[in-house]
Amino acid sequence: LKVARLLQKELGNIFISLGKEHSSSSLITVTSVTISPDLGFAKVYISIFDKDANGLFHLLNQSLFQIRKTLAARIRNELRRVPEITLFRDDSLEYVMKMEGIFDKIKKG
Repeated sequence: LKVARLLQKELGNIFISLGKEHSSSSLITVTSVTISPDLGFAKVYISIFDKDANGLFHLLNQSLFQIRKTLAARIRNELRRVPEITLFRDDSLEYVMKMEGIFDKIKKG
């Protein structure tokens, strides 16, 4: 859990700067991180708030090597080895907003 929280915090900071580079209105948040027992692999779940969320997610996946390199520089004193990172979209907030819209239509209906 300690390593997962560390990765979530540091990746969040990295994604903030990447979001600003892409667009001033982009917001990328790391919602959760799960790590394999051997600390070799990390699943990173992110929420993207942007007009072109799919394009930004694709850009992040293409930049994964650079993201991992930046992460390694930030956590080099805490971890010996930086885990391999796999990004997943967390679209739970989008789902909630969609469902609220449906419920509002039913109430007005």
